[in-house]
Amino acid sequence: MKSDTDLFRSWEGFLPNNAIVMGKRTAGDPSGSSATVGAHPSTPSRVPFFFLLPVALRAETQELFVKIVQAMGYSLPQVRYAETLPAHFDAEILIRLTGGSETGLWTEHPAGERTIRTLTTHALETLLANPGLKRETWAHLKSATQALERS
Repeated sequence: MKSDTDLFRSWEGFLPNNAIVMGKRTAGDPSGSSATVGAHPSTPSRVPFFFLLPVALRAETQELFVKIVQAMGYSLPQVRYAETLPAHFDAEILIRLTGGSETGLWTEHPAGERTIRTLTTHALETLLANPGLKRETWAHLKSATQALERS
C-alpha cells in the first residue's frame, strides 16, 4: 500500500503548494490497497458534473479521480460518473476524461430538450503515464468550475 506521503507526491503540481488535502482510506479491493469508489450511473436530480470515463476505474485511477473531484471542490456523492453515458442523466456540465484530439475543447451534448455543455480533457491513464499533463488538465477543469459558477 502506498503511504500517504507517496500519494501526495504523486499528485504534486496539480494542487497549489498551500493546499490541504484530507481523506479517509477505506478497504476496497481484497488487498485493502485503495479507496473504493462506487459508480453512480444516473440520478433523478441534477448534479454539477457528470464524468465520462473511457475504462473502469482501477486502484491508481480511482485515487487520481477522487483527488480531481476533491480539488474541484466537490465530493463523490455530489457528482456522477460512468464508463458510458446513461440514457437519462442530468448534469450542468459533462466532462469527458477521454483525451484525444478534442482535449480542451468545449462542445454541447444533446440531452432531451436541453443541451449540456461538454468539456473533453485527458484520460486518467494518460495523466498517470504523463504527469506533465496535470497542469493542462487542471486548467481545463478550472474552466469547467468557472463555467458552472457563471451559470
